[in-house]
Amino acid sequence: MPTRLIPRAWAAFETPPDRALYLLGTLAYLVYDLLLCTYHPGVGDRATLLHHAVIIAAYAAGLHYGYGTFYMAAFLANEATTPLLNLRYFLQRLGHERSRASLWNGVAFAAGFAWFRIRHNAYVLADMADAVACVSRTAPPALARLPAPVAAALPALAVAHAAINAYWFARILGMVARLVRRRRRQAPAEPASSRLPKVALERGAAAAAVAPLLLAQPP
Repeated sequence: MPTRLIPRAWAAFETPPDRALYLLGTLAYLVYDLLLCTYHPGVGDRATLLHHAVIIAAYAAGLHYGYGTFYMAAFLANEATTPLLNLRYFLQRLGHERSRASLWNGVAFAAGFAWFRIRHNAYVLADMADAVACVSRTAPPALARLPAPVAAALPALAVAHAAINAYWFARILGMVARLVRRRRRQAPAEPASSRLPKVALERGAAAAAVAPLLLAQPP
């Protein structure tokens, strides 16, 4: 690989050792988590299995050919939402699924997901598309050394990753909506007296004040 091309080609075709180390560690974690989801079906759904398979394939090919690892590292920002997801699991296990803490954790998780996995991924995909187009025009020798299936598959896997996150986000919004509706149903009912017109309340108070005087009158 060339040691220095234009910045776009650097992003697509160079992999510094520290970045490779981080991505290898993430790849090992994803392989372990995929095996965990496979042997314990209740841990992850089909979307989780597909997500892990997509990322593992992309990381393995990208690290082997040194292609696109800059954007793979950029996608690691997605994991900023993982602590909130883990907290939701523990709240459910401790029986606090319908608590106020669970509600606010769900809201924070949805907001973090929107920022780190929807907005951020859209920006990364847009920049990646621009970089791939730039490299194809300015660095054909580098592209020539890359197998065509790999050059086509890695951007497709990145789009698949973003699509899975969009699917999850739709489910998260539905989860938050259900939590809000549940909290509203659990709110204490308003006393009937508070729904009476103000005039009726004033008349009732006046009658209560006059009643003892009437009862005290001699026959």
